Amino acid sequence: MAFTVKKGDLVYAADATLGFVSAVFLDLDGDDGDNGWARVSVTGQDKPVYFAAADIVSRDESVPAVLLSLTYAEATDAARQHAPDAIASGRAHEQDISPLEEGRPEAPSAG
Repeated sequence: MAFTVKKGDLVYAADATLGFVSAVFLDLDGDDGDNGWARVSVTGQDKPVYFAAADIVSRDESVPAVLLSLTYAEATDAARQHAPDAIASGRAHEQDISPLEEGRPEAPSAG
């Protein structure tokens, strides 16, 4: 599954709402598009948290929103408040997106 998260997506942990994606990073060395990370600014947290493609259960393009397999506690623990090695070392770059496209649904609305 390709990493399809985009800036502005609403992120839900398995048991609570995390917040909105503030940046998406793609691995420059990745050939399959699966190597990606998203940074989420979580209300009440001093530092943003990061999640990877492997943490995603589903994504709804019509909202757009992402559901993670992680609980709120798992998603906001200290280990996830540090940038992954690929981001910290510059092997992953931040995806560019127009401010007009942030949080905008990709799928046509039903009805």
